[in-house]
Amino acid sequence: MHVESLDGLKSAFSKWRRSKKHIREGIPDELIARAQRCVTTYGLASVARATGVDSSRLQQRKAAGPKVFAASKRRPQSGGEAAPEFSRLELGAATLRSDPVVELETLSGVKLRLFAQTPEMLSLVAALCGVGGAR
Repeated sequence: MHVESLDGLKSAFSKWRRSKKHIREGIPDELIARAQRCVTTYGLASVARATGVDSSRLQQRKAAGPKVFAASKRRPQSGGEAAPEFSRLELGAATLRSDPVVELETLSGVKLRLFAQTPEMLSLVAALCGVGGAR
């Protein structure tokens, strides 16, 4: 395997800088790849100094794979009770009562009418209205 010298890499970068069409032109991928290969031999600081490229651009990136996000942990509310993680919504004709127990209206004009009084519904309303320190 051929190991490129720092002088050769430095001259390749200066040749590219002299022949750029505009000032914000990106560094070609092949030059970055050459510099990244030299990092394993000469070290990150030496290659960055020779090429004039920021060291963060010379670090090898891992292959992009699917991103996995950890589930966020919710802090308990000030009362020690955790905020509800989800709410179940059942759509259908209201047969229990003719008048809603709760009616909420957002600033945009969307109305939410709840016809059954359950502990989950009360938690949802408390969270929506900000009662009990909900966020």
